[in-house]
Formats: sequence, C-alpha cells, structure tokens
Amino acid sequence: MRLSNPRFLNLLSAPISSILFGAWLNQLGLIGCVAILTISLGWSESRSDTSTTEPAPAIDGDQTTVISADAVLTLTCPNEWMQVKPNFEDMVINAESLNGLRMWVVSRPKEDVVNFASWAVDLHNYYASLDRSGESTDGTRFDLGGSTAIRYDITSNDGVHRWGTVEVFMQTANRCNMFIIQGPLSTFSHAKDQWAALANGLRENATALQPKHSPASQPTDVLDTLDISSDDGIFTMTLPSDWHRASTGKSGWTIASEAAGHRGIRAFSVSKEDFVGDLEAVAKSGHKTTMARMKGGLSSESNRVDLAGHPGIRYEITFDQKDYHWGMVEIYTETSSRYIQIQVEGPISLYSRQKEEWVNLVHELRENHAEPNK
Repeated sequence: MRLSNPRFLNLLSAPISSILFGAWLNQLGLIGCVAILTISLGWSESRSDTSTTEPAPAIDGDQTTVISADAVLTLTCPNEWMQVKPNFEDMVINAESLNGLRMWVVSRPKEDVVNFASWAVDLHNYYASLDRSGESTDGTRFDLGGSTAIRYDITSNDGVHRWGTVEVFMQTANRCNMFIIQGPLSTFSHAKDQWAALANGLRENATALQPKHSPASQPTDVLDTLDISSDDGIFTMTLPSDWHRASTGKSGWTIASEAAGHRGIRAFSVSKEDFVGDLEAVAKSGHKTTMARMKGGLSSESNRVDLAGHPGIRYEITFDQKDYHWGMVEIYTETSSRYIQIQVEGPISLYSRQKEEWVNLVHELRENHAEPNK
C-alpha cells in the first residue's frame, strides 16, 4: 500500500481548472486574468525522497533500533528486523523482518494536523480505498503513553496471497504517527496483538537537531540551481536544485514545480493590455477571489514589498484543508508588460518559520524578452 500525502486543494480556481501536484490534495485554482505562482507544500501522493541516506540502525543485544533519517523518531524492535529505505516522503521508518513481515511508520508534525482522531480515520480510510478486498475492524481507542491511540485490524488479499495488517495511530510529543505492520494471514491470526505491541517501541527524540534554514534561505548563486520556463515561454524561474518541474495539466498555469516537504510552485501571467486597472486593483481583485475559495481562511492586510526592483503587494494567509493546517504568502507583482500573481504555500509548520525564505524564491522570477511560444 502507498500513502498519499495531503496537499492543498482548489484554493484559487476561477475559470481555469486546477492542476494536480500529487494525489491526496485538492487542486489550486487561479484568478482568471491574473498570474499565479504557487508554492504548494502538501498535497497529493507523498513523494519519495530518493536523496536521503538512511542512518544505520543501532543494535543492542537482541533488539534493533531503527532510526528515521532526521533522527527525530526511533523504533526499537527485535533484532530480526532490518531497516530499508522508505518508499515515500511521509514514510519516515521502513523495516522488514527475516520471517516476511513488513513494518513502517508514517508521520507528520502535530502542528500541521487539525485533529488527531479525524486525521487517523481519514488516513485509515485512504489506505482502505487502495485495496477493495480488505475488511477492517472498527477503530479501537486505547491509551498509549498517556495519549489516545487508535487501532485497526485489516485482512486482505492480492489475488494470490492473503494478508493481515495492524494499524496503530499514535501520538508522540510533537508528531502524529501511523504505525503499520503487515504479514501473511496465518501469522496475523495468532500474532496480531504482539504486532500491535511493537508500536510501544516508537519514541520521539525531542533533542534531535533540526535544520535552521531550508535551501530556499540561501542565495541561488551559492547553490546548484534549476531554471524552469513557463509553458508559454514568457517567463522563467530559477530555483534550488531540490525542486523539479511538475505538470501544469489543463489548468492554465504556466509554471508548476514541486520539492520535498510538500512544497510546490506554479505560475500564470496576463498581459496588462487585458486587465483594467493598476497593480493595486489587480491585487485587490485577485486576493478577494483567493479568499472566496478558502472557507475559513484568515488573511493579513496588504503590504507593499520590493521584489528585486519590481513593486509587489503581499498577503499572508492561513487556512485548513482536509486534515491539515496550511500557510500561504500571496504576492502580486508586475513587469513592464504583464501582471503576475504569486502564491507560496505549505504546511503551517514550514510556513511559520520559512515564509520569508519562500518570498526570496519569488525574486528569481524573470520575464523573457524572446517572443513567447504560440
């Protein structure tokens, strides 16, 4: 089974259909005549981070401690388990046993999760939707380490083999976690309680070092960079090399890009000839449409900013989408011939400490002087 990480949905759509950045999140929309550049941080199918090197597990006697790449979570289990590379971004721990079992942990910061119980139910239902052969118990609530945990037992088959799975949703100090263990049905039938007990070995290391800055905080001239041109050839954006191009689909967006941490970028621009009013009028109209698409979203007042010599108008927005809290910086700017709307968005845990860094990415947007593609 594969988990999709939620990413934000349909926030700004107008006449333009939305674009998929992944699998679980809703689409982002756009204002009809204004350009939008969106840095999304959490939608769609969770992505593998193939650049991560997993730390070696620590072994103590007859136990092995599996450690997440950021060293924030550890899972102590019998030494028959071996750590393997996670398959997607939110899978922070992945292990296999010598007797054919598989165990993994999906985790998100508590700061990003709206409600633990709802998150658990929705994530369980998502997994269930991937396998229509599966049959699940109702969630059983119990106390684990002083916090509420929820357990599901699932049986399924892949057309050849029958499987059993135990899911335990649990909380550590700063994380919401989904512990999953899966194996042959014959083993599950008599060992499922022992499987569930392995969740007790999950610990959070509160003193683990966290990066103080993301790559976006560094000048692009000291990093490997990637140039992404808009589909219409009108403008180009230079991003750190951990970003990659994403499909714009039929949305009308002309730039789309994604990076680890549920971040993403997309953009659209419009000729000044096609819009009535100045930059302030564009920003007011566009922001009104943005907020109309975000039920319950909260926005700051507009603030004037300078973007590498170009005037800009900036808003800061927080909102909830699906089971997650999100933050967005929305910026409107102009070149000599075009208006551009820019949105930088992501999970609230990143937004709260990186929003100024996201704005720095906007400085790397430039208009091309060559004739646009027809």
